[in-house]
Amino acid sequence: MRSQFVVALAVCLAVCNPVHVAAQGFPDKPMRLVVPFPPGGLVDSLARVVAEGMRAELGHPVVVENRAGAAGKIGAQAVATSPPDGYTMLLSNGTTHGTLPVVDPSFDAVRDFVSVSVVTLTPFILAAHPDLRAANVADLLRLAKAQPGKLNYATPGSGSASHFAGELLKSLGQVDIVHVPYKGLAPALTDVLGGRVELIFDSTILQHLRSGKLKALATTGMERSPLLPDVPTLHESGLTGYDIVGWAGLSLPAKSPAEAVSRLNAAAVKTLAQPALQTRMREMGLVPASSSPAQMDRLIADSIARYRKIATDNKLKFDQ
Repeated sequence: MRSQFVVALAVCLAVCNPVHVAAQGFPDKPMRLVVPFPPGGLVDSLARVVAEGMRAELGHPVVVENRAGAAGKIGAQAVATSPPDGYTMLLSNGTTHGTLPVVDPSFDAVRDFVSVSVVTLTPFILAAHPDLRAANVADLLRLAKAQPGKLNYATPGSGSASHFAGELLKSLGQVDIVHVPYKGLAPALTDVLGGRVELIFDSTILQHLRSGKLKALATTGMERSPLLPDVPTLHESGLTGYDIVGWAGLSLPAKSPAEAVSRLNAAAVKTLAQPALQTRMREMGLVPASSSPAQMDRLIADSIARYRKIATDNKLKFDQ
C-alpha cells in the first residue's frame, strides 16, 4: 500500500503549483462550510480560520455551520444531499473520509463527494501521563509486555482514528494494551491528565506537553512532525511501517460543477499559502497543507484502505 507520507509529500508540494481556473460568476453569493462536529473543538476552529481566509479570495462570506452527531455522519450526509451547485462545502477529515466508511459500510465517502483540497496533514502524538515509567516507545513496549492488560489508552470513541492508532500499536508491538473509549475527546483527555488512564493518541495536546502535564513518546507519521522535530516516530522507534496521519480537507457534493471545484481549489491553495494563516494553524497544533483534488482523492483512498486493513487484521468490533 502506498505510504501516506508519499501522498502527504505530494500534497504539501501542491502549494507551489496551485490550480488557477476561475469560473465566471462563481461564487456570486455567500457559501456554507459544514463542520460535522460540535462548535469549540479543533476541527471547528480550523474551519473558521480557513473560512475567514477563503472569504478574501472568493469575495463572499463562507459561513461555518455545525452539524454534529454520529461521528460526523449527520453533517456529512447533510452536505452529500445538498444541491451540487458548489455553494455547500464539507470540512471533511480522516473520520468522515477514513474511519467512518470502515465502521459504517453504508456510508460511501467516495461516491457521495468531490474533493477540493486538503487543508492540513498532522500526525497524532502518542502521549503518556508523566508518572508512567516509560521515556520512549521501547520502554513502553517493555512495560506493556511485563504487565499485559494493565496499561490503557483513551480515545474519543470506538471507531475513532485514535482507536485505530492504538490497535496498530498493539498489533505491531505485539502487546496487550486496553482500549478505553469515551464520548468525546474532552473526557478522554481529562482522565489521561488526571492519571486515571496512561496513554492517548491526539494532535491537540501541544500545550500539555509544554506544561509537562503530558510527555510525548512518539508521533504517528512516517516522518517526524515539523511541530515536534525532536520527537521520534513510531516507525523509527521500532514499529516498522507504522503510518497514520490525521488530515482535514474541503469536499463538495458529488456532481458539483468542475468549474466550482477549480475555483474553490484555487482559493483554498492561495489561502493556505498565506504566512499569517499558516502561523495560526501551527499555533493550533496543525500542519498546513494543500493539494489538488486528485491528490486528495488518493489520500482518501489510502486512508480508507489503511483503516480497513487495521480493522480486518485485528478483527475489530465497533460500538454503534
